[in-house]
Amino acid sequence: MNDLISRRKVLGCLVAGAVASLASACGGGDDGSGGAVDAAAVDAQRNSKSGTTTFAVTSPAQNATATSTFTVSGTAGTAWVNVAIYSGSTKLSADVTPSGGKWSATVNMGTLTGAQTLTVMAFSVAAGKVGGTSTSTALSVMISAAAATPPATTSTGTPFYGVCGHYASGQFGTQAQYIADATGMGLKVARLDGYSTSNMTTIANQISAYAPMVIQPIFGQYPSSSSTETAAYNQFFALGVAGANLFAGKVPMVELMNEPDN
Repeated sequence: MNDLISRRKVLGCLVAGAVASLASACGGGDDGSGGAVDAAAVDAQRNSKSGTTTFAVTSPAQNATATSTFTVSGTAGTAWVNVAIYSGSTKLSADVTPSGGKWSATVNMGTLTGAQTLTVMAFSVAAGKVGGTSTSTALSVMISAAAATPPATTSTGTPFYGVCGHYASGQFGTQAQYIADATGMGLKVARLDGYSTSNMTTIANQISAYAPMVIQPIFGQYPSSSSTETAAYNQFFALGVAGANLFAGKVPMVELMNEPDN
């Protein structure tokens, strides 16, 4: 009977689930460690298979705040050879190839701000190749708006941001309201056009009323009733001299012409 395999022992070997163990334990005796070795082997095989398909984002954390350009990093098993990041159907990153089980991609959000949910995808084929499989994970981030750029200045310190107006030709109601509206919006420059010597004189006489805004007058006069090019040139030159004298020492610049194509 010692050479016979009992029914109980065979069933025990089958439960262990390993044919090699059955041959060893049932044919040469069991030292009590066979079952444990089999379980460890099964676990190792399972973990190895899982490691080839695992894919995760490790940075940034979910719901983290990021700028319009930031880096996303993670891990990827050997099944994945390409990673890219999307917002809907819009691709936000270049294709990257995992190395050593890790990957990192730079995301450019463009004009997207606020709460965003990105799709981070891994592919089993290289970029541009068809077929294969894919997996994905969602990444929620809060994209902060870009800081406002301070107004640019010229070498004389004149602010750039301003408003174009036509006060001298009577299109903006009272001057007081015009100034209040412009300064209330934080504007630093008032661009005012003058289509006649009278307009230019009005602007020149009111420069102090616009303080602290800087006035940028527009020389918008045109020659008229000139029969020849020389006559037009002489008339226009005289108008320019008159305008320059009106604003000399009062403004940092004079803009020449407004929509001359008209």
